[in-house]
Amino acid sequence: MNPFIEALHQGKELTNAKVWKDRQLVTNHLISFIMTLLLIAEFMGYHIPLSEESVTMIIGICFTIWNTINALLVTITSTKVGIKAPRQN
Repeated sequence: MNPFIEALHQGKELTNAKVWKDRQLVTNHLISFIMTLLLIAEFMGYHIPLSEESVTMIIGICFTIWNTINALLVTITSTKVGIKAPRQN
């Protein structure tokens, strides 16, 4: 079975789970930092040349993609959560 798919099962995890968790944490911090910079720039009067609809769409797409990746990373880097393994007969 593919190691990635196997890692989705409860009680399994990737062999280098710490590295993946560290990357996940860094990415979460970077996203928060970038969003904070954008909000501060807008508050200070710097106009970002995008329509409100474009910004909403871009944020929605990024949010959906990152949340999907984030959920997978949580699942494959933890032995506590995951899909129940199929029963063996």
